[in-house]
Order: sequence, then structure tokens, then C-alpha cells
Amino acid sequence: MRLGDGSIGEVTSGNYSPVLERGIALAFVPPATALGEMVEIDIRGTSVAAQVVRPPFQKLGPDVVGTSAPTGSTAAPGPSQS
Repeated sequence: MRLGDGSIGEVTSGNYSPVLERGIALAFVPPATALGEMVEIDIRGTSVAAQVVRPPFQKLGPDVVGTSAPTGSTAAPGPSQS
């Protein structure tokens, strides 16, 4: 995971979300990394834009199990992924 010219974190897992219709990932990032910050992640050798967000990746409704979100920052691939 990169921000500008430097490495800032490590993606620990990622997958495609059929609910969000895009890829999502969990990553370790420094606590000073701002929510909404745009970063670059490497997906099998391809650099992809991602945005730092807090889980869950979607708003929870009455039909979704588990309504509490863990604390900490994560990264989810941003809208520029095709």
C-alpha cells in the first residue's frame, strides 16, 4: 500500500463484494492516516486506487446481521477500479 512515493501499510486480505459490486480489502495503516485518504494498492502486480474507510463498507440495515463496526482504518478499492 502506497501513499505518494512511500509505503504506508499492508493489505491483509481482499475480495470482491457482490453487495457493493466492487473489490474491498482490509489493511494495516498508520493511525495518522486520514479517513478518505486516497492510496494505491497492488493487486497481483497492478496498481489500483483505493480509499481509506472505516468498516463496515456499507450502511447496515435491519436485514443485515451484525450492527457494530470494529475500530481502525481499512482500505477499500476506490471508484477508479474497473
